[in-house]
Amino acid sequence: MNARRGQARRTVRALAPLALGLLSVLGACASPFARPGGARVVSTYDELSAALTERYAAARRAFDSGDFAGARIALADVLPAAPDHIGLGILAQEVELASGDADARDALAERTLAVLEAAPTPARCVLAARLAREPAAARALLARALELDPRCAWARYGLAHLAARAGDWTEADAELERALELDAFLPPARRLEAMLLARDGRRREAIGAFESWLEDVVDDPRVALREFVEAELDLATLYVLDQDPDAARELLTRLTLEGELAVRALCVLAAAEQGAERPNEALHATRAAEELAPDVALPWVQEAILRQSWLDDPEGAEAAWRRLLASSQTGGDLGRVLLAMRARLALERAERRRERAKGAAP
Repeated sequence: MNARRGQARRTVRALAPLALGLLSVLGACASPFARPGGARVVSTYDELSAALTERYAAARRAFDSGDFAGARIALADVLPAAPDHIGLGILAQEVELASGDADARDALAERTLAVLEAAPTPARCVLAARLAREPAAARALLARALELDPRCAWARYGLAHLAARAGDWTEADAELERALELDAFLPPARRLEAMLLARDGRRREAIGAFESWLEDVVDDPRVALREFVEAELDLATLYVLDQDPDAARELLTRLTLEGELAVRALCVLAAAEQGAERPNEALHATRAAEELAPDVALPWVQEAILRQSWLDDPEGAEAAWRRLLASSQTGGDLGRVLLAMRARLALERAERRRERAKGAAP
């Protein structure tokens, strides 16, 4: 077992839930997706000596395990030696943000801009763009990076990322294509490529893209453990959508997660079990997700669907819908409100069924 996968089993702590009701909106080694070809060219923004790479990897391991002080120490003698290495700069930002207070981001953004204005470089433009509060400011900084170096793949990726976040898929595709032309192996660009393939409904290609990405970046210090595990969960979700629940289950059972990532994994596992026509196992995974995150609404939707459509348990389904409806009284976000509307409709339909049954009784 490699170090990244072993660490993934031991240390993860974060991120969001996923439910069966959302899976529908969105193994497959025979995918038509092909890895980047040709000789790998390492750009100025990713080049490091072997000795510095090991220090960088040590800083990444420390950060992923929550040892932010150790990560800072490991980075101390690497950053001055490689001031244009964007991956190092990103990790240094994350270390400072993880160990700072609520105002740390704004303070870091101000310092980063000051350093940029004192001596502009493409790398400093990209790092400043990461911290910009407004998309327009981030785009301006990335455009400035490209003025300084039209071959900066990180800047092109940044523009693709911003376009994707804004829902401008045509622009995202165009900028991503330019980024990959400049660096076909840039990890964040390749992951965005996989996500856009999934978004376009090209599931087989997306599966191949995620599989090759996970294999290729397993020891790459530019990729955080959190990103690696999130990609594994994305791949498991795609397996479910591709009607390969056993591949999803095999992947998920290799992981030992905590916190919200564990909730998401359990929800995907429940969907996989349902896809394999194992409703009781699906319900078990859903209830486990509810126990881990009793205030998260999506597992309740999943339980209600399972009880209503698979387990012939209308009373249990109604109880789940009622829990979801009650939760809307304390959760004001739009997603919770929409789920509560769904619960209300389901309960109204159940009441109408009871009324019809009473009317038909002799």
